[in-house]
Amino acid sequence: MNSQPRLKTAASLALAVLMIGGMAPADAAVIKLMTYNVQSPGWNQNRRAQVVGTIDFELPDVLGLHEVSATSNRADLAADLMDDYEPFFTETTEPIYLRRDRSFQVLDQGVESLPTSGGSAVELVWLNVEAPDGARFVFYNAHFSVTFGNNDPLPNQMQAIATAEFMAAQAVPGTTNFLAGDLNASQTTPTIQYLLEGEPLDIDGELFNNPISLSDSWELAPSNAGLPRPGTGATSGGSSVLDWIMTDPFADVLEAEVIELDIPAGEADNFSDHLPVTATLDILPNIEFIPGDFNGDGFVDDEDLLTWQQDYGTDYDGGDFLVWQSNFGNGKAGGNLQTVSSVPEPNGSALVALGLALCGGAPPCPRSERAKRRGRG
Repeated sequence: MNSQPRLKTAASLALAVLMIGGMAPADAAVIKLMTYNVQSPGWNQNRRAQVVGTIDFELPDVLGLHEVSATSNRADLAADLMDDYEPFFTETTEPIYLRRDRSFQVLDQGVESLPTSGGSAVELVWLNVEAPDGARFVFYNAHFSVTFGNNDPLPNQMQAIATAEFMAAQAVPGTTNFLAGDLNASQTTPTIQYLLEGEPLDIDGELFNNPISLSDSWELAPSNAGLPRPGTGATSGGSSVLDWIMTDPFADVLEAEVIELDIPAGEADNFSDHLPVTATLDILPNIEFIPGDFNGDGFVDDEDLLTWQQDYGTDYDGGDFLVWQSNFGNGKAGGNLQTVSSVPEPNGSALVALGLALCGGAPPCPRSERAKRRGRG
């Protein structure tokens, strides 16, 4: 992660700030995302009714589609969704739709080409969005190359690396990031281990580390605790997990589902071969991140000291204590000095020395993504 994150606009489309009209619901920071590969080959009116009916029933706030083709389903989907949704990137096979009644403000958008080994182009499309309450998020819509069968998994892995590095380069404190789409990779593949577990990818002997922190929204949903991860293949028994909605640490997942479809026997060709995936999340408002604000609540107080104590030696070191100490009281409110004074305050130089000792005398310990973006780094 860059020490001074910036919004990268070189790949952005020319854009005036756009307001999607309508009235916002009371809880404007709660959003529902959906990713859906609607399968362009074999498009027919039965599939059109099933796809649009599913979207209308789920009514996501942000919808990422895949396999939308000018020669088959693009015009149908645009016509059916236009009343409720504002379309973006309709010239691509991976359009994004925003619900009109959410009053989202689009701050930036772009298309990023991903590496391939020939064949069709692979693109990452994204929207930087602000909700009426000021909460900001970037929705990345991706469709990686196929890995199963006799297909080479290398392009898929290279696309994961390019996506993670692009997301990291664009990261802005106070903005939540989502990666959604048909990644054509299941839980045990190197691609998903790289994106979710931080396992390095080996590309021709060169190791690539994941610069971002992402989690599977389905696994974070409280109602899914202890349940096996359902597959997203509609016509292969649903055993393979290919479609994902991933989130960084700055959103609370309230609910996540793989939407089961009632496909009559013998009619699989009338339905997409993927199941839609949804996630409902509560995103943080866009507050200024303050040095020493380790829990990200907008002010530096005794609760940040408790966070520092709990994660000392992993996310934080002695230098972070000095940052907290020098910024104590900054932000929207001050802390409880009486509570803080009850916690011993070691000599600053001793704490720095201890922090260096934990790292074997090397430069400061590596910090997690949370530590970097919540007040230090």
